[in-house]
Amino acid sequence: MADWYYSSGGKQFGPITEDALRQLVAVGQVRADEPVRRDDMSQWTTAGAIFPPPAPVARQPPGQTAGGNITIVNVGGAGGGAVPSLVPGVQQPKGLAIASMVLGIISLAMFCAWYLSIPCAIVGATLGGVAISKANRGEMGGKSMATAGLVCSIVSIALDIVIAATVGAFIASIFRGW
Repeated sequence: MADWYYSSGGKQFGPITEDALRQLVAVGQVRADEPVRRDDMSQWTTAGAIFPPPAPVARQPPGQTAGGNITIVNVGGAGGGAVPSLVPGVQQPKGLAIASMVLGIISLAMFCAWYLSIPCAIVGATLGGVAISKANRGEMGGKSMATAGLVCSIVSIALDIVIAATVGAFIASIFRGW
């Protein structure tokens, strides 16, 4: 396999493999209008003539997967606009969803200690609602975790209300007997 050379910014680089040069062109480190040549070529030619640019990718809303580990995210474009771009392996933030789920589970597990359970459930439900809203707008991932946290928090609050009503009725029945 022949070695390749390229010129960028007035400097010549190489030798590199064809696969390495193809990757440099694909990521934009070597522009399509910059000169390249192989050992067995007598003249330089443009990188775009040897390695044509890839076909444009169909646009999808941010946050949706395009297949495999590729997630469409927003990156700043020229003029301050958001331009959908494929970034392999990028994980969307899930901090609010994780916090909601953890607080919802803690509040559910500690529903007998209402003085700890209710604050955890309120914060968990709030974070879950915010996380679901952001996930629906494509700003973050973890919608299912946020939903689990919201449901656990609501169930915990309902259990706390039932326990408070039961304890209140029990205490009232004791004082009626005096």
